[in-house]
Amino acid sequence: MKIIFVSNALKVGGAEKFLLNIINGFAARGYQPVLFILDDDNPLMPVLDKSIKTYIFKKKFRYDIGISLKIRRAILREKATKVICIEIYPFFLSKLLFQFNNKIKFYISLHNSLPIHKKQHIFDIAYLKVFRKPDTAIFICNYQKDCFRKKYNFNPFKSVVIYNGIDTHFFSSSSANNEISPELFRWKEKIGLPEISKTILMIGRLSREKAHIFAFEALSLLNKQLPVKAHLVIVGTGPDNFLKILQDKCRELGIENVVHFLGGSSEVRPYLLTADIFTLTSFSETFSIAALEAMSCGIPCSLTRVGGAPEMIVNDQIGVLSETRNPESIADSWNTLLSRSMSREYISNYTASHFSLDKMMNEYISLIGQS
Repeated sequence: MKIIFVSNALKVGGAEKFLLNIINGFAARGYQPVLFILDDDNPLMPVLDKSIKTYIFKKKFRYDIGISLKIRRAILREKATKVICIEIYPFFLSKLLFQFNNKIKFYISLHNSLPIHKKQHIFDIAYLKVFRKPDTAIFICNYQKDCFRKKYNFNPFKSVVIYNGIDTHFFSSSSANNEISPELFRWKEKIGLPEISKTILMIGRLSREKAHIFAFEALSLLNKQLPVKAHLVIVGTGPDNFLKILQDKCRELGIENVVHFLGGSSEVRPYLLTADIFTLTSFSETFSIAALEAMSCGIPCSLTRVGGAPEMIVNDQIGVLSETRNPESIADSWNTLLSRSMSREYISNYTASHFSLDKMMNEYISLIGQS
């Protein structure tokens, strides 16, 4: 079966990681996925299976509806009957010229929840008007489904919730120990962390919605309670001007010696397997793949109560939820996890049984086969 995927780009982000997982997964299972991309800036392209045919439709301007004609021609040329669009705008462009063609089945895979800003919210509501009764909406958590119903008045006739899945074998101690040089596991020593220090790990891009400022304020509060100072280790990249803002905030709080900006890394398993806890302090998140990767490695997680986090952290054997924009709540969650003995084996086993890539792929294959 030939399946077309349509995405904005292959940049570094949760939706893009999802796309690569699923499209490579379909290729590995004998399907013929074809990828349509709406941008020529695609740093994750090397991760794409080399056998996957790719079209790049470069937009001349942000809302270039002329792309719809090119997409229509390519869909008909490829003789595909299934089209999976990642996010709202690619769905709009792909579906626009197929309003009365029910022979081709369209799916919209949604990865955001709250609108970024008012203008985008209005555009997204308009774009969703091309969604028709035969189309299927794929949500990545129940929170998101409810959010679209309330914020977008979007309550599709056909919808399904399929949780994000990750390669739980890859994100495991057994895999990492066999594949990674022991040198990479000595990252604490390289950045001068004392052996007895507690490490709180945050992985993700440096951006406003990740709410690093509240993490810094929480760390300042936490270190007033602990006999040994905890260190916050941040793995991820972002604009230089935003990094400077974050560094200046650390100096203002007097915690510049216990916050470590390590930049981006294509190999995060050594951090996940040796830090004490993983955290996300975001005020906007849907269903974090970074958090699932952490859970798969067995590290206790502190997540803010946003998006589908309560659907991940279902009990206190996995982690603790904190309140958004609340340094006291975040600090308390870290303190709880740092002072508690947690079974990493339980956390990784739970993740493997609920959020594995195989489980997600089986649910997608079942959905594609039914419709």
